[in-house]
This record gives sequence, C-alpha cells and structure tokens, in this order.
Amino acid sequence: MIYFIGSSEDLSVLREEIFENTVSILKLFGVRAKLSERISEIKNNSNIEVRDARRETEVIRKLGLTDKYTLGILNYLFEFSIDFQTTNSLNLPWGKEEVEGINYNVLSGERNTVELIAGILIGNFGQRAFISGKIPSNFEIGLIMRGSHVISDTLIRKDENICKIGLGIFSEEMEGSITYEANFAKFSVRSDHLQSINSRDVWVIT
Repeated sequence: MIYFIGSSEDLSVLREEIFENTVSILKLFGVRAKLSERISEIKNNSNIEVRDARRETEVIRKLGLTDKYTLGILNYLFEFSIDFQTTNSLNLPWGKEEVEGINYNVLSGERNTVELIAGILIGNFGQRAFISGKIPSNFEIGLIMRGSHVISDTLIRKDENICKIGLGIFSEEMEGSITYEANFAKFSVRSDHLQSINSRDVWVIT
C-alpha cells in the first residue's frame, strides 16, 4: 500500500492502524503482568532473587539484539516484570491503627526508609502523581522507580507537618499520609485501599 504525504484520509487510516497496534501491545502487557506475578510467587517460595542478570543475558542472546533502541525497549520490559515481582515480594512489618472508625495499615521507622517504601508502594507505571509543594526526595525517588510521572501542582493547599495522599484528581477522601517527628516517619494507608492504592492517579499535599 502506498501513502501520499498530506492526505488526511491516509492519516486517519494510519492512526487507526497504530491505535489497533496500541490495543494489542496493552493486552500483551496485561499478560506479561500476570506471568510476572506467577513468577514472583515461585521466586518467593524458593527464596530466589527477583533480579537475574544471567537470565536477562540469555534472553538478549536468544533474540540476537544489538541495536541500542531495541535493547532499550527490552530493558523496559525487564523492569516492567521486575516491578511486579518486587511489589509482590515485599513483606513489610505493618502495624494497625484505627482513626475515626477507619482501619489503617501503619509502617513506622527512619524517615528516609519510610519515604522510599511509601513511594514504591504508591507509584506505578503510567501513573500521574500530582504534587503540591516540595515532596521528600526519597518519596519522589520511590514514585519514579515505579514508573510514575510526577507533575507539579501549586494550587492545592499545603500543610507543613504532614504529607497527605489521595487517589484520583482532587479527591476529597484521604487514602493515607506520611507524618514526621524528628528523624522518624509514619506511613499510614487505609487498610481497605492497600491493594489498590497504586491503581489510579495519585495526588500529594505537602
């Protein structure tokens, strides 16, 4: 098939083809995510490290990849799988807390560690994280490690002593928070939202 530059009809055809291609890719990502979760269970039960450089080298050799662009895509696929496996392998010492009739899972400890873990748990590939003010660097690193896109939003009100976390854009309901005291921090997240906190866009008030 021959396409001529400047034809709006041909452009619409190409856009439809690339849309169908996008749908196919997203379906394959869904399959890969489920396979990664199953692999994670096996590795956890067998006490096997999530990252496996030998396996990655073997895959690259089998595919015969040499160009930087294709290798970059493959590295993204590796990290995509590792992301799911790492999240499933986290065995955190959660505490419990009830506030105004709502149950929360609570993680306390050294502030840098708590911030990083909070970012990793909340972040997700393709997620938008709307941030008001300057968020803790380790929290932002955790979000970015998980593939979140951090967006600055200075219109939301601020509170100096607490980092408040919500799901969806400008949600009225708080899902969790990070509170501080000296060099320690406490990350709290609603128990009924623990499994889904990284499934939607997130907004953070600092």
